[in-house]
Amino acid sequence: MTEAAFLNAIDCCFPYADEQQWRALIAECHVISANAAFGVLEEIARKPASNPVRPEEQLMMVDAWAEGATHPLTPLVLQAATAIITDERPDR
Repeated sequence: MTEAAFLNAIDCCFPYADEQQWRALIAECHVISANAAFGVLEEIARKPASNPVRPEEQLMMVDAWAEGATHPLTPLVLQAATAIITDERPDR
């Protein structure tokens, strides 16, 4: 699957309620590209208002995402994603 097709497939329809599926998408995104991985992280952090996923579940997804992340910006984007989920401003 191309990066663009992957990102379009998850746009606004991330499977928060299906752990097996979101874990598979996380594994796949890291194989496709850093941009695909960052796209998945954004989907995890910016859940739709209509989705009942709890912040604790989102943070578990972020932890799973971090396990496969190797990009130099990983620490910064993890901090930003966590801040979005918890609605807290990160320390500088």
